[in-house]
This record gives sequence, structure tokens and C-alpha cells, in this order.
Amino acid sequence: MKDIAKEAGVSLATVSYALNGNTGVSAAMRQKILQIAEEFQYVPHMSAQILARKTTPIVCGLVRSFSGVFSNELWDEMQDEFQKAGYLLVAVNRLLPELIGSDLFRGIVVLDFDITDQEQAIIDALHAPTVYLVGTHSPAKAQVMMDNQQAITLAYGELAKSVHQRLCILSGRETSINNYERLNTVKKLYSRDHPGTDVDSVVFSADFSYANAYDMSADLLARFDSFLCFNDVMAMAIYKGAFEKGLVVGRDLSISGFDNSILAFSASPGLTSVGFDGHQWAQEAVHQFKAAVRHGSDNIPATLISPTMNVRESIRYKEISEN
Repeated sequence: MKDIAKEAGVSLATVSYALNGNTGVSAAMRQKILQIAEEFQYVPHMSAQILARKTTPIVCGLVRSFSGVFSNELWDEMQDEFQKAGYLLVAVNRLLPELIGSDLFRGIVVLDFDITDQEQAIIDALHAPTVYLVGTHSPAKAQVMMDNQQAITLAYGELAKSVHQRLCILSGRETSINNYERLNTVKKLYSRDHPGTDVDSVVFSADFSYANAYDMSADLLARFDSFLCFNDVMAMAIYKGAFEKGLVVGRDLSISGFDNSILAFSASPGLTSVGFDGHQWAQEAVHQFKAAVRHGSDNIPATLISPTMNVRESIRYKEISEN
């Protein structure tokens, strides 16, 4: 910081104001100081910051694993946005009350989409600023969630346009709230369009797992030609099973995924998939976290992230006759 002050021709205090976003420095000087700091590859000393502010900038990001492609992509966005806001988001993949309840963390962001009631109770008992990225059984908590109902409605509607109408629904883990919301929605849609049909006869749980979906693929491909998968990973397993049977996705069968991950647009043919803006999600999470720090985590209105339908070549559409 002394080197930056010398280079900018200002006091050490002015550099501190500029780097910490405080008032007392002009916009032009702040920009100059930030540019010099970048050239000098300045990195704040975290221990010094904690001592000076008497609080920690570290936020606990609770995750169970990074096995999901979508979770990895969202995590990157979250880290970037929290860093911009002056925080450091650190992953913790075990729920350890003595750790997350210590003075090490300023608060908690729950990225784990399968949090149990017991785990939520432990988090609630800590009374730390907390934001959930999934629905909870305590609706008053700060939440930034995907709109699963709208997303599944979009994916189901897209497959309804296909020439392939023998629908198979590949669902995820029973403990997942996201899975629960998606499954409830698609069951209502299917029952509406197929009255008197047992919807459970077309639903198969693969636990969001590639291996499970692949093990089931040979049998499913013999019975169905349209697949609504609750994540892109399971959709890729159907791709592999179809290839091994000599079937062509987008010609002999239609598939829609969920997450719009890198798998969707790198697949051949491209996978039609419903997804969410991870950047917007991360920004909303930071906004909710700041509100939780100021006012507590209760009674903050939940934010729903709207989905988008990303159409590619994995669905064979009905031909529209010209009048």
C-alpha cells in the first residue's frame, strides 16, 4: 500500500479509502489508485483486514460435493460475485457446527441442494447470516432459488412438440427439494394430458446419476422415445445408450435436459436444456446475504430465478403443414 501511495502521490490513508470503497476520495483518484494496485498485483492482507474491521470477510459455502457440472459452474459465479462485494467464499463439504459456528465465518451460503431437516436445524441454531440457494421448510429464511415449476413446464412443453410421444421422466434424488418440485410439476402436467394414465409408470429415479441412468438406458430405450431428464448428466447417459443401440438423438428419439450446463452445448447433437442465469443467481445471492448481515436472515422475501429454454438439435419436431 505504501508503494501504491508513493506511485499515486497520495497519502496511505487515501489509498486505504480507495481500496476499501470508502468515501473521502474522488472517483478519478479512486480509479487511478485501483489501476496502480492492479499493476502492482496488490492483494489485501486478510489477517490485517480482520483486525482492522473487527469482523471476518470469509463466508462459508456449504456443499456436499462438486460432482455436478452445474454446481461447479454456479460455484465459480458465486465466488466471483462475493469477491466483488468484499467477501471470500470458501467451500465446506461437511456440516460441522463447531467450524461454521466459529468466528472464522461471517455467514453461510447453503449451496447444497439436498439439505436435510436436521442439517437445516443445526444451521438455524447458529443464528448466523444465512442464504439458501434451495427451498427450505422454513419459508421465512433468505432464499435465492430456481423456479423449478416454470422450468419443468418449459421442458415438458418443448418435448410436447416432438414427433416422439412415448415419454419417459428421469428424476433425481428423493431427498432433493429441487427434485420434489420438478416431479410434482411434471406429474400434474402429464396427468392433465393423459387422463386415466398412471404417471408413476413413466417416472424412473436415477438419483441425478450418470451411472444409474446409463444402467437403465437399454431397457428404457426399448420402451420410450422421448426423455425428460432432470439434469444434463442423466441426459448424456441416454445419449450413450442410444449410440450403442444405433439410435440417433434428434432423429430416432427426443431428449430434453435440465441445467444447460457445458454438457448441453458440447454434446453432439446439441442437447435442448432448460437453464438458469448463474451470474444473476450469484448477484441475487450476494444481495440477499448483505440484507441478512444487516437485518438477519428471517423475513427476507425469497427470490426466484427465471429459467430459459435453450433449444438445440436433440428434439425432432412435428412438421407444420402449410395452408
